[in-house]
Amino acid sequence: MKKTRVHFSASPFQPKIDFYIYDEKIDFRVSLTIEEAEELMKELKHAIKRAKVIKKILQKTDKELTEKIEKMVKKRGK
Repeated sequence: MKKTRVHFSASPFQPKIDFYIYDEKIDFRVSLTIEEAEELMKELKHAIKRAKVIKKILQKTDKELTEKIEKMVKKRGK
């Protein structure tokens, strides 16, 4: 399976940014104005921050659950 690729390119002939996402199932292309691209970057930065917070919460929760499961297994083993 091909890895999903994301590609940006600036057009040398017009003030547009071409944005592509593609793999074997997806082929999404759009041309953005500079303002639209800036807004997209703001949204991406915000989404990345939220995803990092969620990842930390999940890792912490996963660690706590693992510890609880290990304690339960030890108790059953006695």
